[in-house]
Parts: sequence; C-alpha cells; structure tokens
Amino acid sequence: MISKRFYTNIIIRIIFILITCLCILPFLFKEEKLFTTLSLTLLLILQVYLLLHYINRFNREIANFFSALKTNDASFAFHDKSFPYIHEKFRSDIEYVRNQLFDITEQKQIQQSYLKALIENSMTGIISVSEVGKVDIINRSALQLLNINRITYLKALEVVHPGLYQFIKNNSTGEDEKIETAIINAQITWNTFK
Repeated sequence: MISKRFYTNIIIRIIFILITCLCILPFLFKEEKLFTTLSLTLLLILQVYLLLHYINRFNREIANFFSALKTNDASFAFHDKSFPYIHEKFRSDIEYVRNQLFDITEQKQIQQSYLKALIENSMTGIISVSEVGKVDIINRSALQLLNINRITYLKALEVVHPGLYQFIKNNSTGEDEKIETAIINAQITWNTFK
C-alpha cells in the first residue's frame, strides 16, 4: 500500500531525531551551554513536528479520498507530485475506483436529466411534496391545472385551492393508495409513498 520511499523517509527522520536527542544529552546539565541546549531542543521539536506532519499528510489524503467517496465526488484523485509515496498499484486501484465513481455519477446525472425532462413534458400534472410540505417537483401541467405560476410550499394551496389542500393534507398517510376525486374540474389520482 505504501511505497518503500515512505518507510525510508520515516526511518531517516527517526534516526535524525535520535541523533539530536543524543547530542542534547552532554549539554543538558551544563548551564554554560544553555544556548546550545535550547537550540538543539528547538531542533528536536521541529524534527518531531515535521515527522508528524509528514505522516498526517498521508492520513489526510486517505481521509479526503473516503470523504470524496462518501459524497460521490468523482473529481478527487491522488497526484504524483503532492503524494508521491503511495505504492503504484494502490494508486492505480484508487484511480480505478475513482473512474467507476465518475461513471456512476455521470450515469446518475443522465438519468436524472431524462427523468426531469420526462416529468416536465408529461401531459399529466405531477407534484412531489416532502414530509415537511415543501414542493420538490411540480411540472407545467400541474401549474396549468392549478392555474398558478409557481409554488414552494403546499400550504400555499390552502388559499387558492382549499379543497385540494385539505384532500392532500388528509390523505398523506404514508401508505400506497390511489384516490380519485373531482377537484378543479379534473380527476386527481393521489399516490403517497414512504
């Protein structure tokens, strides 16, 4: 998973930290060498910080990769310049997963565009409402049928079409059902899905 270069770099850094510790020891209890002791201690702190930063860079890249997977972000990739110590096979596996994610995302976007066009051009009025009453989808036919320009929340129908609003409000049980009624001079089929 991790290249030999990464391990070699870690070992070299640890060796330099140990050498710095050994260099501090002779000066540790000599007051006249206080400046030397402080300088070597600062060097030691810097070396430990750089080692931790080097290791955490790897962890951040892996975390970013999994975060991208979680959010379906197909644009993520490991770059050779910014992250050279990932083994080549692991990098190719990650690129394969990224490409698969990109293909899935692209297919999903095509399907969503197709579905959106299908809904928008349907002669049947279609309205999709969230559990909190927000209108997620409403097509042109539904707007024409309701004789309105736009609607954001279902509650707005209460003023314009109180009968329809009450019908929808009273029949939102969360179970599949089909009900036909005459409202606004049209037959309405109401489907509720969980």
